Amino acid sequence: MIDNGSSPDAGRGLLLQRALLLSPTLGRRAMQDIEIAPDGRIAAVEDHRSPHVVPPGYRVLDLDGHAVIPGLIDTHFHLLATALAAASVDLSGASTVGEIQDRLAAASTTIGGWVLGSGFEDNDLPPGETLDRDALDAVSGETAIFVEHRSLHFAVLNSVGLARVGVETKGLSHGGDDPWRTGIQGPRLAAARRDVVLAMGAQARLDGMRLISARMASRGATTIGAVEGGELFGDADLEAIARGLDDFATWIVPFWVSTDVATAARLGLSRIGGDVLLDGTLGSRTAAIWKPYLDDPSTNGLLYRRQEDVDAFMRDCYRLGIQPAVHAIGGRAIEQALIAIERMGNATDREECRPRIDHFGEPTREQIGRAARLGVAVASQPPFAFLRGAPGAIYEQRLGAARVAETYPFRHLVDEGVHLGGGSDSPVVPMDPILGLHSLVNGHHETQRLSVREALDVYTREAAWVCRQDEIKGDIRVGLLADLAVLDQDLFTIAPERIRDTEVLLTLKAGRITFNAGAGAAQSDVAE
Repeated sequence: MIDNGSSPDAGRGLLLQRALLLSPTLGRRAMQDIEIAPDGRIAAVEDHRSPHVVPPGYRVLDLDGHAVIPGLIDTHFHLLATALAAASVDLSGASTVGEIQDRLAAASTTIGGWVLGSGFEDNDLPPGETLDRDALDAVSGETAIFVEHRSLHFAVLNSVGLARVGVETKGLSHGGDDPWRTGIQGPRLAAARRDVVLAMGAQARLDGMRLISARMASRGATTIGAVEGGELFGDADLEAIARGLDDFATWIVPFWVSTDVATAARLGLSRIGGDVLLDGTLGSRTAAIWKPYLDDPSTNGLLYRRQEDVDAFMRDCYRLGIQPAVHAIGGRAIEQALIAIERMGNATDREECRPRIDHFGEPTREQIGRAARLGVAVASQPPFAFLRGAPGAIYEQRLGAARVAETYPFRHLVDEGVHLGGGSDSPVVPMDPILGLHSLVNGHHETQRLSVREALDVYTREAAWVCRQDEIKGDIRVGLLADLAVLDQDLFTIAPERIRDTEVLLTLKAGRITFNAGAGAAQSDVAE
């Protein structure tokens, strides 16, 4: 790639020449020139001409036939949690309690007196082994330990850590059956997270989130739907996140995890929720599914909220023009959300507020049809189905192969016309939107696979709609922001199984290069 200009300056235009354009609406077009105006919006998309009349003051970047796609959008991402995970002891893949203990014992740094562990998966442990308070006490001494489960729905703490969040363990027998030995959740988990977050310090949190944004740019992302604060991590960074963090490598679109709609309006937030939990997760058997779990027929999960409370939340959002988003994985939780949406507001209200259901893991065909008719925005996670829904993996253990084949039914959603936006729920699964594309095209159940063009739509144009940003981004079209990614291979013609190996060469946010593979690292303000 050849650039006849200098480093990027605000107020300068940019001309991308000889691009292979890949668009969910335009398809595949070779030898395209994309003119980006000084305000960061696309001014023209046209066939390449040589010589091309370059507007005065514009930089020129010859892409030499490399593929250009709209910037990828992750609709459901935990920015602060991912930053914390990056600063934690990585416990992913640990297959015994002893291995977890060894990794934690080897930790050389703490955050505010805490040793953090992330990526822990209890289902990776052998039958009969449990990570509990006693196991952590055995390696911790006087240091507080906080081990977050990969689902983000519970954590295991040692006695020192529990004491920091107001749980007294003296008098409880080691190895005994007490409520805190194998983990905490709900309000206690929220209190522990707040302690960790505050101990990290405001500047360290901001720097960590900025680093994660840059890493996402290195995978072609230009927008992150950040599910933050409130019931998850407390509100220490709420005002900063509400301002949008525009100096980050990606746009940050915040979803505050709260049902306090009046405060959201006062802060100027136009979205709320994301992880306002109506149920739990499949892995923990707390997702409110229709039939009992295969490996525990005594339960079919839990509904966390009353129908009237969900109704009130939706009603308040409609009244104040704020987009509501709720977490619903199981079919019973999805039903609760759909009932609330049906009860509140007319079609015009729904179009303006664009109610959103996140995850949408176990819908019936009837529920999919209702979601389409109601104009519901669905923010789902294709890597869930690809990684956790793989043969023999946790979803199959919980539900059996036949039922897993009908979970996360992306083909049915697209065919019924549901607005489907892709995401990762990072750090639950890897923060990689290209893995998301790969997951949609190469799903384990052939009847639910999408074409490459449809998958690209889910992570660009439809994802923008789901985040209520479709008027400004999501495609390569005149008037939209020049949020773009340049790739090393043509997604539309390579073998589908090679999609996840795609490398990003450049990422542009409103015409400004935020990642340049030639510079060797993800960073902002890279000179071309």
